[in-house]
Amino acid sequence: MRAAISVAVVVGVPPARAAGAPVESRIVTAANAQIGLGVVGAVGTVGSQVAPAVAEAENVRALAERAFAILGLDGWLSAALPWIGVAVFVGVIVYAVKARNARIEDHRTGKNP
Repeated sequence: MRAAISVAVVVGVPPARAAGAPVESRIVTAANAQIGLGVVGAVGTVGSQVAPAVAEAENVRALAERAFAILGLDGWLSAALPWIGVAVFVGVIVYAVKARNARIEDHRTGKNP
């Protein structure tokens, strides 16, 4: 085994591949989809802060407000939930970008076809 490794020739990566990105990669496609969904989710979560104002004007939130008050969550939960949602979506975006970049780096260094 050592003899085989010691005589193995290191194969270089072609310049076109070293500068490119994988074509039709399922991993890159999935990572791009996750990034897109994460952005849409984050925007939707932030945009959902408008809905409580409309619901308040229409008096639709009365039941939810009473439930939050009974549980003692009426003060901070309604303000924190949209930001928790944004944090989750930002996490999805960050890890999707990392996965995509890792796949492209693997392609450029010749680790994957």
